[in-house]
Amino acid sequence: KGYFDESSTGHQIAEVCAPAMLFIGLAFVLASSAYFGVVWWGKDEGRGGRTRRRWFGRGSAQESLLSDEEEGQEPGEGSGLGPSSNSTSFFYLMCLSHTLSAWEDRMWQFAVPIVMMHVFKDTLLPGALFGLVQYLGVVLLMPRAGVLIDQTYRLKLLWYAIMVENSCIFGTCGALVVMVVRDQRSGGSPGGALHMDAYMLCSYLAIIAFGVVGEVCNQIQTIALEKDWVVVIADEEGEKLSRMNVTLQRIDLLCKVMAPGVIGVFLDLFGRERALSSSLVGILVLALFNFFSWPIEYCVLREIYETVPRLQMKKITDKEVVYKGLVEEEVSGGKGEKRTVLESLKLYVSHHVFLASLAYSMLYMTVLDNGTLITSYLTWREVPSSVLGFQRGIGAVVGLAGTFLYAWLVSSSGNGGEGNGGKVERVGLTSIWFFVVTMAPSVVVLMLFGPSWLSDYSLIAGMIVSRAALWMFDLAETQVMQERVEEESRGVMNSMQVATYRTLYCVIQGFGMLFSNPRDFIVLAFISLASLLGAACVYSLWFFRHHEKKGGAGQAYSALDASA
Repeated sequence: KGYFDESSTGHQIAEVCAPAMLFIGLAFVLASSAYFGVVWWGKDEGRGGRTRRRWFGRGSAQESLLSDEEEGQEPGEGSGLGPSSNSTSFFYLMCLSHTLSAWEDRMWQFAVPIVMMHVFKDTLLPGALFGLVQYLGVVLLMPRAGVLIDQTYRLKLLWYAIMVENSCIFGTCGALVVMVVRDQRSGGSPGGALHMDAYMLCSYLAIIAFGVVGEVCNQIQTIALEKDWVVVIADEEGEKLSRMNVTLQRIDLLCKVMAPGVIGVFLDLFGRERALSSSLVGILVLALFNFFSWPIEYCVLREIYETVPRLQMKKITDKEVVYKGLVEEEVSGGKGEKRTVLESLKLYVSHHVFLASLAYSMLYMTVLDNGTLITSYLTWREVPSSVLGFQRGIGAVVGLAGTFLYAWLVSSSGNGGEGNGGKVERVGLTSIWFFVVTMAPSVVVLMLFGPSWLSDYSLIAGMIVSRAALWMFDLAETQVMQERVEEESRGVMNSMQVATYRTLYCVIQGFGMLFSNPRDFIVLAFISLASLLGAACVYSLWFFRHHEKKGGAGQAYSALDASA
């Protein structure tokens, strides 16, 4: 019988809804408990003054959760625009919001291709096309999104970004339900062939459109929070910024490992015989999780914004653009928008952190990344799926260890960062070369011995060991972009970086289509190693050219203090 037989509709709906509601209920209780726990802890720490001593040193001037504006003062008067005594609780509230956002993003990114495979069965084309169009859409739209980030006040920007992204996820869930229902009622595509009627085609196109817009909004949130809000809350102090970056990176790693596993349980709840039923459960979990997490994310960010005065004092080059509203479009035609993109590109290329950003982006032009291409190759080589899963898990643990090592290296260097290269920059230089050194032997083995048992497990070992250095360099480059990019240019610079590494990722995927025979994987591995080596050289060139030119955020805030 089909899943939607009328004789058992009520039982089947309950069968789908019960596990989804149980999971969402537990998640909502956990998130709410974390929120109230952090708020209570923050107030208790604020009364005792222990937060300043534990995380942010001495000399923090504000003594309550109230901002200067609520005390009848102008922003910055009597406080030096510094963080309040509850800055740690603000950051942990941000971590709660970041966890919810990262978890739902990882579930969404994992679930959509799986549900497509449940519907289209024996063809990878719909899932591959979805991923390609999503990446190309981000490449085209991110420069414009960067301008939007820089010209919009912080809370308003995040409100629209969260609202649009979650609306896109709801739309994606609705379109997936339509596809699942149509496929179930039609009995599936004959012989696993790709066949779409009008409803299926419209749903698929809607999924692609929602995917592109949702991913752009996700990138906007990431840039705004990780490259701007964190810098403000850290009060421009490098060691605090390092600790906050490490914490956010650990959250990302844990969500990357755990969220796909959790949603995967629901997507495989009823086994392969009832894959479409499992898909409905997974879709419902995704929709309900976003429905309940959406208000929590925004309320938490609003509370942080209203209690940290600096967040309310964003430097904007052209404030008139902001007053016109976020949604209102400028009547300038296509030529004006093109000029905006070109100006963003010019700013990105001419900025003194360009080479460091380019080096980071070049690391995406590789197949040595646990991605689709190398997984497909190792599967073709008959490496057991359990080994591949174990490799990813161990790699995540090694990457997590790298975040601890990064924090230790940065803090053990003492307070310095300017002159003598800078501690963060030096860690970045060391880690990127260590990353190349740990990946190179596995490629050399592949080139010497060809496809073999030895080369297969050399690639696996290289990817495991190199994760620590990779995440260390990721943290170092993130802090470089935070500290050296001016406040009014953070959106454009980081958006152009996203567009750059997405472009290079598409390039290596194009090489993958050109050398699609698994026996030609050695060519892809060589191109990848050349890209990694080039990235290390480019970063080294930047390091020795610009390590003493540390300006950006600190200078911008000095100017802001002077004007205040």
